[in-house]
Amino acid sequence: MIPETRQELFEYMSQEHRVFLFATDMSEIEGIVLKGREKEKNRDPFLQPVTIEQIINIKPLSVNSAWQGKRFKTKAYKQYERDVLYQLKAASPPPTPYRIDIEFGFMSVLSDIDNPVKCFVDILQKKYGINDKDVYEMNLKKTIVKKGYVKFSICQLK
Repeated sequence: MIPETRQELFEYMSQEHRVFLFATDMSEIEGIVLKGREKEKNRDPFLQPVTIEQIINIKPLSVNSAWQGKRFKTKAYKQYERDVLYQLKAASPPPTPYRIDIEFGFMSVLSDIDNPVKCFVDILQKKYGINDKDVYEMNLKKTIVKKGYVKFSICQLK
């Protein structure tokens, strides 16, 4: 959202973009906003949105194994987070809103499909700087395998 009026601009500044608060006067702020509008107008309509897609060869971690009490990560979760972050490729996220597709390769038929979702999405946020409030669609798939894995893609929701 690019503000159109001064009132919208001040609301925008106070809610989302505190960097604007360092501007010295209103004309400087309006200049920054105008530059943002120009970038939007000049965006190439034929460019395809970027999709991040990857398979990580690591057993999905259950949310039950991730937290001690209400607030503290377990050693298993900290290790899982390190391992996943190490295996994730560097990439720029696509434009918002997002659709995330995740396939969990479980080693047991007793595994719940939704258990590892929160942990994994939090790690994706940490790596790619996305915010899960911008995820409007998520597709989950469960498969039973001999060695656990997580396959995922992040793309712009159309």
